[in-house]
Amino acid sequence: MVMLGSAYYALYITPILPPIGAFLAKLTIFTIATIGIASFGYVINDLTDVKQDLRSGHYNIMVRHARLGRCLILVFVVLLGTVPWIWLPRSPLILTLLALEYGLFLAYSVPPIRLKTRGLWGPIADSIYAYVLPGTIAALVASDGESGPAFVAYIIAFVAWCFLFGLVGILKHQLFDHSRDRIDKIRTFVVIRGWDAAFDATVKLANVTLLAYLLLMTIQGHANLFILLGFCVHLSWQFFNWNRHAMGATRLSDSVSRPERFHILYNQIIGDFCWYWQPLLILILLSLRSSDYLILLMAHLLVLPNGIKRMVLE
Repeated sequence: MVMLGSAYYALYITPILPPIGAFLAKLTIFTIATIGIASFGYVINDLTDVKQDLRSGHYNIMVRHARLGRCLILVFVVLLGTVPWIWLPRSPLILTLLALEYGLFLAYSVPPIRLKTRGLWGPIADSIYAYVLPGTIAALVASDGESGPAFVAYIIAFVAWCFLFGLVGILKHQLFDHSRDRIDKIRTFVVIRGWDAAFDATVKLANVTLLAYLLLMTIQGHANLFILLGFCVHLSWQFFNWNRHAMGATRLSDSVSRPERFHILYNQIIGDFCWYWQPLLILILLSLRSSDYLILLMAHLLVLPNGIKRMVLE
């Protein structure tokens, strides 16, 4: 959804919107390519972790396949991630970012580099290939070569926030996996630093991530104040619930644990908005700009996770 939000916003600030049919076709083809690229990352990671996961009992889809089956799966995901680019924009910058994406997948998992076992280098690589590169590529594909000052300012702020957001996300997973990683002797950042020190660092990064997201929302709000106002309403609602949860305590810290405060900051304030609300708000603006895009808004509401669907289901 971060990637979709990036694509929607890049499309919104383009001077001339493409016909809805052309954009839907591009979005469909790009989605297929994205599934292939992400699947390559998962397959490579599982292939290099087969022996380790057999020892620990951790689920690994590659364990069920013989060597031929593994090779066929790998070939399939490579084709799925690369063939669609015959029909997608292929600027030198996009191709460079795609090459970097595949390179990081390999560097993260495959010995002797295997960045996932090299302390902070693992989370840095994970954040870049999981968030920064996909979101940037999506914006470049959606904008179709448009690169005015508004687009450049957005990309700079987006990359900064996305890197921090992804970094906190992978550190959060490493905190959860700390015990298993210690048993498996995987030298992640959390294992090397220790749980308490790593958690403190993650919380500090989450605070900086919120500031970076406020900057991103301000830049998007310059294009349309509706986006920034939407985030302010979301932020106010989260703080209202936060204070209500404190149950009259003098300070929130008197009643809410540090892990829970981290969850509220990272998952509810930042995560919920960028996953469920931001793409939806931008689609509404696209539909107001061109009624043809109502079909995309309706499809998003019906098929994909979004704030309105979440409110109804809950």
